[in-house]
Amino acid sequence: MKKFLFFITLLFTINLVTAKNLPANFLMKFYLQEQPYTKSKLYPNPAVNFILVKNSSSYTINNISVLSMVGTNLINKDITGSNLNHEINISKLPTGRYFVKVTYSDGSREILTLIKL
Repeated sequence: MKKFLFFITLLFTINLVTAKNLPANFLMKFYLQEQPYTKSKLYPNPAVNFILVKNSSSYTINNISVLSMVGTNLINKDITGSNLNHEINISKLPTGRYFVKVTYSDGSREILTLIKL
């Protein structure tokens, strides 16, 4: 949990510093960078009503959570079975940026970024 809170604090700090001191074209390059290797992929992103979390790991997914930018748990879905694709209904969320936390059977976690239109 401490690592997650540190990550959110760091993200807000970067946003505040870059928004004040850097040109807009640099900000676009920063936000559009490719994400490093992830065990799961998020489709479509940006999304309107549903997202699909596709597992490309040898471990099964135990839980998928959608979090606000401040870490509030908005959607929590426990996963049973070994499906590789998991659909989450996000239609009731307001437009904005969210984190999708994926927890695997080996205890590891991964945070993906979601844009809701």
